Amino acid sequence: MGKLLADGPNPSFKYKYIDLPGKNHNGTPFYSMIDAFGFIFNDWNIANWYRPLFDNKVEPEIYLAERRKLMKKLYDFDKDPTEDRILANIGSQFLQQQKYQKALSYIQNALVVNPNDSDYYKELSVAFEKLKNYEAALASIKKAIDKLDKTEQEYQYFLGELQKDEKGY
Repeated sequence: MGKLLADGPNPSFKYKYIDLPGKNHNGTPFYSMIDAFGFIFNDWNIANWYRPLFDNKVEPEIYLAERRKLMKKLYDFDKDPTEDRILANIGSQFLQQQKYQKALSYIQNALVVNPNDSDYYKELSVAFEKLKNYEAALASIKKAIDKLDKTEQEYQYFLGELQKDEKGY
């Protein structure tokens, strides 16, 4: 870590990480870790990441591009560790804006990153339904139900809704 910071100092860092030769993180002086954790957790406040997106203060695609640049600049990450949530939230924003084709694309990309999230399949079914692709909407909601914990109340609710849809109600 010390070498990384020395090679590419970041002026926004408010702390000095002390890398002691022959020592591991357990040997890092505590006083340097307090500010380090404060910096990291301030930046990794997921609620703050989404606020501009949900407050409609920024276009979703611009938001994503800026987030990716920030991850690259601060951490040299090519991919945000919460990319699936960000993609799904952008998809949700496009659903609200009635941009269903764009929503579909973002939600599908979220599922590529995390194929086990039932909420993403639920959102996908909404996008397909709005695009009048009812067969794909039904398949997506079935997949969402498959991904749910069968003991959850939400599972029972979706199962009931699916059965209504299959009967044509």
